[in-house]
Amino acid sequence: MSRCGLTPCCTQFQNTSSRRVETDPAGVVRVGGGVALPVGTRFWLSRAEVTPEREGIMAFERMKESAKRGLETGRARMDDTRAQRQRSKLLQEIGEASYAEHTGQATQGAVASRVRALDEFEHALREKAASRQERRRAKDIMHRGAECVDENESVVTAARKMRELGVGSLPICGTDDRLHGIVTDRDIVLRCIAEGREPGQVKVRELAQGPLAWVDASADLNEVLRQMEERQVKRLPVIENHRLVGMISESDLARNLDEHRLAEFVEKVYATS
Repeated sequence: MSRCGLTPCCTQFQNTSSRRVETDPAGVVRVGGGVALPVGTRFWLSRAEVTPEREGIMAFERMKESAKRGLETGRARMDDTRAQRQRSKLLQEIGEASYAEHTGQATQGAVASRVRALDEFEHALREKAASRQERRRAKDIMHRGAECVDENESVVTAARKMRELGVGSLPICGTDDRLHGIVTDRDIVLRCIAEGREPGQVKVRELAQGPLAWVDASADLNEVLRQMEERQVKRLPVIENHRLVGMISESDLARNLDEHRLAEFVEKVYATS
């Protein structure tokens, strides 16, 4: 406890290890289900601020967000199904026109017109997908509930946490309430095990090197891609109101990019990595 009677978030973090970071609409950090984790600033939270009413508000907000995402996903799948059916129909018409031309029942122009119709349809689909991608923000494509590992924890602890969470990376947080970097399964293999170091003795802070890349939650998808491609990183922390609110990984991009843009991302990120 501090002299002012409030609980410093960094002390909570040290005592509770890593938990999910959640805030209510008023910006109050949830303690029951996650530790307060400001990034870049320092703040204090009274234990008395956590009330059943706020817990209920946060639960409602999570349900509303989940329902919104489910609705958007359902609409996208319906659009994809309609597009597949229309594409199949156009391909069938091309095949029928080609057969008719081969048997002398139709002219070459009939086949060309069907091919043009298919090209126009594909072009319209690409423009629609691009427009939909431009409207998306980092907070729309990230996965929430980001979990951290303390900078003083061992590499073994970080590896076990990755296994438990089913992830390949963890943000590294320090006692100064700041985000210090990211540790990945690749870092553990190449910079610890491959060098003959003892994972139980190596601290994760030793694997946090170079400038930290992150993106604001309100950033558009193009900015997210620019950051990841220029820095050649495969995971990007998302910050909102100076707090870590989520992570964007390759799997998140795969769910939100068309195949052409995804291929371009892969080429740029893996080209010289």
